Amino acid sequence: MTLSMWGVRAMAVQEKWVPSTCKMCLHGCGIRVKVRDGVVVKIEGDPTNQNNLGKLCPKGNSGIMRLYDPQRVKSPLRRTNPVKGSGVDPGWEPISWDEALTTVAEKLGRIRREDPRKLLCAFGDFQRPWLKGWPSAFGAHSYFTCVSQYCGAAYHPFCGIVDGSFAATNDFEHCNYWIQFGSGAGFSSHLHLTGSNKRMADARRRGMKLVVVEPRLSEGGSKANEWIPIRPGTDRAFALGMMNVLLHELDLYDAEFIKKQTNGPYLIGEDGYTVRGAEGKAMVWDPADACAKPHDDPGIKDF
Repeated sequence: MTLSMWGVRAMAVQEKWVPSTCKMCLHGCGIRVKVRDGVVVKIEGDPTNQNNLGKLCPKGNSGIMRLYDPQRVKSPLRRTNPVKGSGVDPGWEPISWDEALTTVAEKLGRIRREDPRKLLCAFGDFQRPWLKGWPSAFGAHSYFTCVSQYCGAAYHPFCGIVDGSFAATNDFEHCNYWIQFGSGAGFSSHLHLTGSNKRMADARRRGMKLVVVEPRLSEGGSKANEWIPIRPGTDRAFALGMMNVLLHELDLYDAEFIKKQTNGPYLIGEDGYTVRGAEGKAMVWDPADACAKPHDDPGIKDF
């Protein structure tokens, strides 16, 4: 009788898996969330997601703590103390969404009626590129952000300009000789850690050789085929020297790719800047006609 009652009770439990995205960091791994009677009881990696390949780090697993944190912000907050400073209580008080939206609409509406240029937007752009458009739609054409500079020294915006991506990493599937300079990619840090750990392991298993160049014996260095304990601060000289050997001693580079897919053919003046023609266009040298021409000149025979 007891087992029968337990079975009826178990049948009444509503349980389901919900696909979602982890927001415990900026990389957004795919997750599956187990919900039982409306309560999240488990988070795990989504095996169908090509980003993290079904893996999830400890931080992602702790997302339940963030969801049910008793100190979490549950509603908009309004500052009641105008005095600011270290140790000063802002006097936050909760308000309704209607009041918050009304307050913001009134302030932005007044600015727009008076002069949209009074609005200066400052925000980070990780995973939120649409934010860059709304100041212009509002009528304010100025905004600033430093995120793209302090994270990766402009690495992310250049990835976006070149190929529309947020970031880039090595080709785990096809690379056969991986030289890693001070990065934890595939072991301890960098992009999409959990998925990249598996990609690195799979690449090592199929025979890819790994060389880690780093002063300390890191996680990657301890597992590499070869660890080069370079002197601190000499990484750049090492990399430039290696490039010099590849280009000028071994002649190992794709000349056709550089010629047709990069700005390699652009002429560089004595001042170190690109040589530009009358219309401001970068110039290239056409050896067939023995003269410089704009890079998009349809009459270019070669460059």
